[in-house]
Amino acid sequence: MDAERRHWPRDRPGQDIAVTLTADGWSRPCRIAHIGLGGAEVHLDGAPPRNLEVRIEHPAAGYFYATRAWVGADVMGIAFDSRERARAFLSLCELRDPRPFPA
Repeated sequence: MDAERRHWPRDRPGQDIAVTLTADGWSRPCRIAHIGLGGAEVHLDGAPPRNLEVRIEHPAAGYFYATRAWVGADVMGIAFDSRERARAFLSLCELRDPRPFPA
């Protein structure tokens, strides 16, 4: 998705945000590299899920639901389903991610 189509700007956090993505009946760790009120770029270890609806969970910020917007090899873009939940998630994640992404 190019920048001209976005309704909300995205920022790159100081470090990737480690989260758990749940879709297609499984959960796995992933990283959010770019994030804004409208959505995020999620880096995965392996192929993206087939399901359009995903759940993103963070140990401090809780969870929210999103819809897959685009897909690459090991990356996908998601659109947040709720601006209010996205705003709260962003606020809590800025405190610092307590769980580094496993190597």
